[in-house]
Amino acid sequence: MEAEFDREATEIGQAELELPPAKAPEKDGKLVIAEEIAEGHVTWKSFMLLVRNLGGDHPILFYTSVMGLLIIVEWGLTFQSWFLGYWGTQYEGHDPSDVKDSL
Repeated sequence: MEAEFDREATEIGQAELELPPAKAPEKDGKLVIAEEIAEGHVTWKSFMLLVRNLGGDHPILFYTSVMGLLIIVEWGLTFQSWFLGYWGTQYEGHDPSDVKDSL
């Protein structure tokens, strides 16, 4: 299993490293040449290799846990805003000395 994974990763890496040959620098008397800018990209095959192997032996459990934790974080942020609004409205209908400053 791991040998197959290594072989597949090596094939993907070699396929992505095929670059066009570099141009020879022009002789114009300058000691510094302009840098070549390479545009990076990730192939769909490489991305799917990452996604398939990210969860290990239990990908459904992994992705379910990730989604669950994201939902809990968003719920927590929403609850914070709601609670601050609720606590602030307590001062509208009561005397400030009657409002508890903590639960």
